[in-house]
Amino acid sequence: MERVTIYDIAEKLKVSPATVTRALNNLPKVGTEKRNLIIKTAEEMGYTPNRAATSLSRKQIRIESFIYGAVAEFYQDIIDGINVAYEELKDFNLKVNMHVMDKSNCDEDMLCECLASIKQTETSAVLIYSVSDTEIIARALDRLILAEIPVMVVNSDVSTVRPHYDVRPDGEMAGRMAAEILDWVTSGKNICFFMGDRDTGILRHNNFGFLKEAEERKLNIAARFYDNGDAEKALQYFEEFIATDSQNTGGIYINSAVSNSICRGLFERGLLQKYRIVASDLGKDIVEYISNGQMDATIFQNPFKQGYESLMRLYAVMSGFKDVELAKQVKPVIICKSNVEYYAQYAKNNSL
Repeated sequence: MERVTIYDIAEKLKVSPATVTRALNNLPKVGTEKRNLIIKTAEEMGYTPNRAATSLSRKQIRIESFIYGAVAEFYQDIIDGINVAYEELKDFNLKVNMHVMDKSNCDEDMLCECLASIKQTETSAVLIYSVSDTEIIARALDRLILAEIPVMVVNSDVSTVRPHYDVRPDGEMAGRMAAEILDWVTSGKNICFFMGDRDTGILRHNNFGFLKEAEERKLNIAARFYDNGDAEKALQYFEEFIATDSQNTGGIYINSAVSNSICRGLFERGLLQKYRIVASDLGKDIVEYISNGQMDATIFQNPFKQGYESLMRLYAVMSGFKDVELAKQVKPVIICKSNVEYYAQYAKNNSL
């Protein structure tokens, strides 16, 4: 019979692992009613403390967190999730150093120099969100893993050779959802596909799922564009395409890190309402367009939850819990006019 952990109790009661730990160790910031419920549930489930984990938790855990992104509105949600988890874990001898590097003024070499400077004697683990999944970044992370420094990757699965931990959305499911929606609404017309950046792992998973579902449904993908994070370039490609195919094009799937900017550009050009559109973010412009009935849907992949889960899980690994699986997928949600205000508020309030 497998040992019951605080994570099993947390999942059963829909609370954070930190809340369970506080309750079981008589620490503050837990109400009496909730504390009693957690203690009772732990007893019913046969929970016994992990002495090795308890011993390890007395040592300071120092995590270096790197955010290398291109769209601040997106990666700030990941940062917020990490920060909320950090606040919950601060009383457990944890130190997180946050390094934010925007792609507009930092390149991959600068990120890799920072990763190369990490010393095992000073760092317990590394948490990283990188908008790019390239060989140079993979090599830098491999060196850390080889030095026995655990690595947690957020929002993607960087193609390292050695095992690492990751929290990411189910990209293939998100892509399949988008194809299914467009099949419902395009009435057999052509579909235009914005495929994002070739160097972004999560977009590759999304693209695979979309194309697979589109093939099964016999959708006609008439045009595909890699925008590589440049919304204006993507819009230029699209305008050139519809100049020759405007009557036959019915739908657009925007699977891009700059989907909010692409949607705004379509709106400014008077093109947004001419096509059935599915996007892949929950930016404020997309929220407005869906609310107003100007576009159909977006696939929400909850970057806040990804950030939160990544730090919680990495802390569990460093605290000695052996049953933390390498990969955790956050399931995507279809957002349309009927639920967009709920999820916009959900994201604004950093809810889980």
